[in-house]
Amino acid sequence: MKPAVGGASGSTARLVSVTPKRLESAEEIGVLLARHHPDEATEAKPGLECVGAGEHRAEQRQEAVEEAVRDLVAHIERLRPFPEVPEALARLQTRYPLVVLSNGDPDMLETAKRYHGIPFDHVISVAVANAFKPHIATYTKAAEIVGVRMNEVLFIANHAFDCIGAKSAGMRTAFIDRRRRPFGITPHQPDLIVPTMKDLANLLV
Repeated sequence: MKPAVGGASGSTARLVSVTPKRLESAEEIGVLLARHHPDEATEAKPGLECVGAGEHRAEQRQEAVEEAVRDLVAHIERLRPFPEVPEALARLQTRYPLVVLSNGDPDMLETAKRYHGIPFDHVISVAVANAFKPHIATYTKAAEIVGVRMNEVLFIANHAFDCIGAKSAGMRTAFIDRRRRPFGITPHQPDLIVPTMKDLANLLV
């Protein structure tokens, strides 16, 4: 049986940095320090406190960004499939091995198993290729691990960049176009375009 490799790609977070109101004087900085850090508050000295407060705000913003990223990753780990997907994949699995190739790290993918509940034959993180999709090394490494030639793989994804990466690497591709979006102008067009995973199963099983 030839494997169907699903592209469960990692999400790109859009991080928005909100800059606080500019402080007009060292006295204002001193007031804020006294309010939030009374043990560190001293008489405001122009220059020194400005640097210290600026560094403190930068650290706070960095902590907020890191917390937002952790929260995003936690939500990705808990994602559940669309209602028709488990049955469609079960039908496909009667004829083809099912493999996930994801931009997620191994720990994240292991946690996700508890939520999607789908018994894939292989779950591969791009960490093994030391690169992120759509780098060609990720697709070739996945085929090597599974033990098949590139043209024996049908790579399934709902992101155009993932289909393009897999197709340019030598795989066949299927694009799940739930949102009815144009695929875009590229020489690496998918071999199949279907609206849902159920439709793909209807074609292949």
